[in-house]
Amino acid sequence: MSVFHRRSVTVLAARVRTAHAARIWIPLGHGSWAAYCQAEFDINPAYRARHSQMPSAMGIG
Repeated sequence: MSVFHRRSVTVLAARVRTAHAARIWIPLGHGSWAAYCQAEFDINPAYRARHSQMPSAMGIG
């Protein structure tokens, strides 16, 4: 992985942690983090379970 990609992943992970900690899905009208991700990012059902587990994998869930 290049330095650019590593930095991009680091920035994205920080933003995901911030959004999850702020429980951003609630004021946006979603019942859960998984529902927020599905609605906002239209995640393919094949990947949805993996993405909904991302916060706990990142130590924030």
